[in-house]
Amino acid sequence: STCNSCHLGPSPSSLDTYAISFDEGGDTEVYPNTLHEVQISLYSPGASKFGFQMRAEDNAGNSVGQIILTEPLSTQLDGEYLTHTSSGTQFTDNAIWTCSWLSPIDFEGEVTFYTAGLMTNNSGTNSGDKLMSNNITIEVVSTIDPTNCTNPEALNYDPEATVDDGS
Repeated sequence: STCNSCHLGPSPSSLDTYAISFDEGGDTEVYPNTLHEVQISLYSPGASKFGFQMRAEDNAGNSVGQIILTEPLSTQLDGEYLTHTSSGTQFTDNAIWTCSWLSPIDFEGEVTFYTAGLMTNNSGTNSGDKLMSNNITIEVVSTIDPTNCTNPEALNYDPEATVDDGS
């Protein structure tokens, strides 16, 4: 079942936007067993009710990593999907939801966060509803020796390192 099985409104306009960001638009390479912020935002002038669904998958379509609720009043887990709650749908023009994602320990490769978002006029029908989708792909890479990184902004930074290994 998909959102568009019930919500078949007009096509989004050029003013409507749907974004997903990973670690505030930062690195798309991550290490195993690390926590990251994922943010989903929808904008549609005049919309008053929003919804979304998200899942993290590997290239074979398997759920990867662990989605962790950070906003339990506005988001919930539905199986392997993160979605809105009924109280997490009421916004004016713009909706934003965040969660955390824990990268898997025993996985290396690409992970794609697939999302679908709804922007509605809250009429109680699907008339006027707009559906958009978006995704972002990151890569889980093997762990690098953390003892030789002198970059304080890196995930494997070692304040006692004296030689930069380029990682």
